Amino acid sequence: VGGSISLKVGYGYDGYGGSLNFLAGNTLGPNGFAGGYVNIVAGSSSSGYAGDMDISSGNSEYGDSGGTIIKAGYSMNGAAGGIDLSGGRGGNVGGYASLIGGDGEISGGNLILRAGDSGTTNSGGSVTINSGRGAATSSGSVTMKSSTGGDNGNSGNVSIETGSANSGVGGSISLKVGYGYDGYGGSLNFLAGNTLGPNGFAGGYVNIVAGSSSSGYAGDMDISSGNSEYGDSGGTIIKAGYSMNGAAGGIDLSGGRGGNVGGYASLIGGDGEISGGNLILRAGDSGTTNSGGSVTINSGRGAATSSGSVTMKSSTGGDNGNSGNVSIETGSAN
Repeated sequence: VGGSISLKVGYGYDGYGGSLNFLAGNTLGPNGFAGGYVNIVAGSSSSGYAGDMDISSGNSEYGDSGGTIIKAGYSMNGAAGGIDLSGGRGGNVGGYASLIGGDGEISGGNLILRAGDSGTTNSGGSVTINSGRGAATSSGSVTMKSSTGGDNGNSGNVSIETGSANSGVGGSISLKVGYGYDGYGGSLNFLAGNTLGPNGFAGGYVNIVAGSSSSGYAGDMDISSGNSEYGDSGGTIIKAGYSMNGAAGGIDLSGGRGGNVGGYASLIGGDGEISGGNLILRAGDSGTTNSGGSVTINSGRGAATSSGSVTMKSSTGGDNGNSGNVSIETGSAN
């Protein structure tokens, strides 16, 4: 075993323990190039385990334990130094890097990842979280998840939001899934939480709302499936959930209320070079002795003038065809 070097400071019985300082040399002159650096490196090994490095603050039985501060120096007129915490490169498995808040009996320690502010007209620092690339196989995953709540508490929330802008444009949030070159593109799922217990009250709801405006145009909402050049384009399904013993949920598609003109609601089958898409309005069946659902088409009421019209009309036929029929009929009764 190679010899060790130990630097140990004496304790203070009722006062303070002694300090241990590593201070590299300063440059003080007007032409000074660089201050001295501090280099602490654990021992290497050609065939066994290389040495570890442990930097930790002191423990306390009844008071607060000491903190550990790793901080780059400031610069008055130049660029401040950075901090790089990275796992080592391995011939088979790369080393991990872990940032974990401490456990506590009353409250766990917080973990804060925050970029630096800018005191000038330039932008603040960015935060980037990337998984590792797989040169021949899969890339790594990125998981953002709150922990499970205790027996009498709630699980933690996950909040992703951009900051406000006083005179510019508020920041955007983009959720974009990667493409698959010869396989399948990745999926994007929005799933609210289930209730699983026998006394569960209600599952979580999904709320997607475009931005409001006090004087300009409010934001639009666009929900559309993907396009295809040679195959079929994707479909769009808006469907309420089923209920085994209660009432199933409904779907409400309605134009907004306006101070002068109400918003329209439009259901249109898609155009096609060979055949246009069908439009089906159909009420639900009943599997019991009760009646099936009804279909009601009403025009809007005019409080002081005329009500709206209802028009049912087939389109004009082409040069070599007929116009479509309009058929209104009731069903048979056994």
